[in-house]
Amino acid sequence: MDKTTMQRMREHVKLNEGVITKPYRDNKGLLTAGSGFKVDTEDSFAALPFQVKDAKTGQWRDAKDNEKRDEFKRIQSLSKTQLEKTKTPYTSPRSGSTRRWNPRSPPAPTNLKRRWGPRIGIV
Repeated sequence: MDKTTMQRMREHVKLNEGVITKPYRDNKGLLTAGSGFKVDTEDSFAALPFQVKDAKTGQWRDAKDNEKRDEFKRIQSLSKTQLEKTKTPYTSPRSGSTRRWNPRSPPAPTNLKRRWGPRIGIV
């Protein structure tokens, strides 16, 4: 799959599903972040470039690996309703950040092509 096709699919997902900057549970109850990125393991959650507001300085900073792992465990114990009511301090990178919101594992191309291809011009 070429870069242009992947960019078009990402833009399509963003336009149709939006971008939620905090971790959330989707309509199937799966932990998700950003624009529909499923986060099903502690490692995949830790790999994302979350930022957190520093308690001492009040400034946004990159979350440390151990902080993200602890937050993943905490979130996993919450239901969808509890997670919606709970304020998580983790967010996707603030504007001006040098790190992009780009998970290491892109979605499976065959599933995207089959599901979204006709809608965004991929045959």
